[in-house]
Amino acid sequence: MVLMDYSRPLEAVIRGASRKVLGVLARTHAELPIRRVAQLAGVSRDRASIEIRRLVVLGIVARREVAGASLIRLERPNIAATALLALADARSTAIVRLVELAEGEFNWSSQRLEKDRCWNGN
Repeated sequence: MVLMDYSRPLEAVIRGASRKVLGVLARTHAELPIRRVAQLAGVSRDRASIEIRRLVVLGIVARREVAGASLIRLERPNIAATALLALADARSTAIVRLVELAEGEFNWSSQRLEKDRCWNGN
């Protein structure tokens, strides 16, 4: 069995430089210059530019020019971007579900203990 890497789930599922660029963009709401995206992603500026260009064509990333700089952001309303954000948030979702399961088990155990006390006359 292969286990899911919940520390960076987006990067675990998507391969190559795209995963790193998307990981950076999924973790911020701010517009970032390509150079900063490349820095945070740990890829060259040229590689980041290539990946961003492809993601812009897909509509997942928005790019706008301001004073000679390209500012990049994840196009959050895009359906594919929404799915990527859900994937990026898989760790939090898994933790919430585990807590819910644990609470449900705890509540079930507590109710059973109460029922046992009633039946035993305690």
